Amino acid sequence: MADKSENTYIRALHVLFEALNGIGPLSVMLDFEQATKNAYLNVFGDAIQIRFCPFHLGQSILRKIQKSKLTHVYTTNDDYKKLVRSLAALSFLRPIQVTPAFNLLRQKAQELYIAPIQNGGDPMTIFDYFARENGGAPLFPIEMWNHHESILVDLGRTNNAQEGFHLALRKQFSSAHPPLSKLVNVLKNEERIAKDKIYMFEILLWESELDLEKEHILIMTGQ
Repeated sequence: MADKSENTYIRALHVLFEALNGIGPLSVMLDFEQATKNAYLNVFGDAIQIRFCPFHLGQSILRKIQKSKLTHVYTTNDDYKKLVRSLAALSFLRPIQVTPAFNLLRQKAQELYIAPIQNGGDPMTIFDYFARENGGAPLFPIEMWNHHESILVDLGRTNNAQEGFHLALRKQFSSAHPPLSKLVNVLKNEERIAKDKIYMFEILLWESELDLEKEHILIMTGQ
């Protein structure tokens, strides 16, 4: 993609939507990126469920710690570190429990009485940041980054698998802008690998069903 602007995402999603004959995804997991969220809502509307990756929620919190010059406090004060790390864990509570639990964490942080660092930041900054991003009228509403239901129905809670695939794919290119012929050949090879995996899965599934059928026959015949 030429850039990561909202308009670029919208154009790319429209092309994908048309290629799929108007069939859109029911659910999508994203990084915490406002442009991406807006683009999906623009193209697919309320028909799509947007979920944000809790792994990237934790990353965004740690980046804020570094940006606020609070790394020393975070790494040397175990109580403070535990409270900060608990912020990402809020995503696994019931949505109705998130705000009360966050308020409790912020209260516990205030009770630590950690003074603002000279040439650094206020340790409460991260809690104010989290409240601003996720409370009141947030950029990313609680229901979009909450994964309580995902746990109950055993859905994937991160997009790390996809990012791992993308990393492995990028390693097959020697430059950031490879020739089109190289891209086509790599994608064809990935398609072949995917088809081989599907074929092997179908064989294993067939063998499993055959074993169950044999077991059923043995039970019915009393053998």
